[in-house]
Amino acid sequence: VVERFGALENARPPCIREDVDGALNDTPCPGSPQPLIPDVAAPRFLVQVHAEQTSANFMVLALDRWPEPADWGGYRRLVVDNMAHWIINRRLMKHSREPGAAFLGGGFGAQRLFPGQQSHVLAGGAEPERILDAMEEALIEVERLHRHGVTAVELDQAQREIARNYADYLKVADEEDSASAAAELVRHVTEDEAIPGTEAEGAYVQLLLPEITMQEVNVALAALLPDRNRIVVVSLPENGVVVRPTEDQIVQVFADVAAREIAPPEAGVAAGTLVAQAPTPGSILAERKLDDVGAVEWILSNGAAVVVKPTDYEVDEVLYRADSWGGSSLYEASDEVAARTAVAIALASGVGGHDIESLVG
Repeated sequence: VVERFGALENARPPCIREDVDGALNDTPCPGSPQPLIPDVAAPRFLVQVHAEQTSANFMVLALDRWPEPADWGGYRRLVVDNMAHWIINRRLMKHSREPGAAFLGGGFGAQRLFPGQQSHVLAGGAEPERILDAMEEALIEVERLHRHGVTAVELDQAQREIARNYADYLKVADEEDSASAAAELVRHVTEDEAIPGTEAEGAYVQLLLPEITMQEVNVALAALLPDRNRIVVVSLPENGVVVRPTEDQIVQVFADVAAREIAPPEAGVAAGTLVAQAPTPGSILAERKLDDVGAVEWILSNGAAVVVKPTDYEVDEVLYRADSWGGSSLYEASDEVAARTAVAIALASGVGGHDIESLVG
């Protein structure tokens, strides 16, 4: 931990060294300079076109205060923010799958800049000639959440997904890289971040999640991507065809979204039974031990050969892969595109009567 402080000691001596040597007490360094975020109403722009740029991307950043989780109340706000980010990213992912969508992918998040300060980031990609359309579509989804909030199904999905992530993390916490733990200790001193311990943190989240209300999440969503201190970045490839957007055109995108009538989202339906009637199970016809690799091979009644190898790499993790002879080589040349995209389309299409969004969480 002391070595990781090296780059910071010149900025904040000698308090960091004293805190590390004193086992990281709870007293933040007095008088530490805090960079100030200027309060700027008009956005700032950077439009770059470069021959080495291979894709078209945009970023909308908004500088804001970071609510440091120095106590349990602050930690609750952090969990609520995580739920809000999860929901908006699910909305953006769903929109990217819509036929004809200019927004091809991206996401929303927050990045800590300095103690007590952060940057909201909305980013995405598109075909170069549709980059402003993609930005508008992403901003509409953010604005839809601002105006109408989340649905009950989204709230339930976010709670279950975050609970599962924490539960999975607790299972492997003892195997965590020491660099992550050291970085957390550093933030305790430099940013006054609370460090209750992995088990206490996980237990608190499991107790907390069922109590978080839709109103709390909607309040958090309303604060995402504030309309002040914004920086808009557009990056485009230089191909002789794409026209560089002007600042006035970008400003107009924001104005159009603000003036637009935006409908609330569909309520959604939680996924029920995936398979209405379970298939008739097969049987194992033969078994062969593979002692050299610590595995066993089963021959099933449908002709499949299954090789099973127990490991202790991860707790409660099952990895599997299935292969068969032929694959795309069995298709005609005219079906090459369909053969290459079939698996990706199937994975993005859900299961049975459920689309992919209803299965998340």
